[in-house]
Amino acid sequence: MEERLDLADEDYPKTEGAVTLHPPGVMPAGLAQAYWTRMREKVPAGIKRVFTYDLLLTLQSEPPQTCNVQTGLAFVGLSPAAPANPQIAVWRDKEFFVPPGLWGSGIGSAFLSSLLLKLKSIGVTTCAVSLSQEMRTDLASRQQRNDSIAFYKREGFDLDDKDRHRLVRELR
Repeated sequence: MEERLDLADEDYPKTEGAVTLHPPGVMPAGLAQAYWTRMREKVPAGIKRVFTYDLLLTLQSEPPQTCNVQTGLAFVGLSPAAPANPQIAVWRDKEFFVPPGLWGSGIGSAFLSSLLLKLKSIGVTTCAVSLSQEMRTDLASRQQRNDSIAFYKREGFDLDDKDRHRLVRELR
């Protein structure tokens, strides 16, 4: 559109995204939730809190109108906060979800970056992501695992020295 309509960045408002932590047991309805339900059918087992990533889109009309679009879900386990035991956030790679058609647009990276800021704001000091442990050796499975590792490494995660199926990051 920018090329065809000769638009400059200042010709339209910036798209803003926000992460929301939902109350326990709440699965908020929206675009990402609809895709999750179609693809995965159920919420991950265990005590997980749901975070959503919502984009505020501005419709180019007179007057301009806005709408929120849910573009991501994360199912995160939070450890209890205690001075001797820093709060830890954990999730599996498949529990960080952006609908397939939205990958490649930068939404996944923006969501992860915003999620880390939100987790830090609620007292989380360490994040740990468990990678799928399926021992498939086909090229597609290896590529998917490498893509997941690269995605998290771009946000400062490192492979755990003790567990090659886990990525960790300190939020200090």
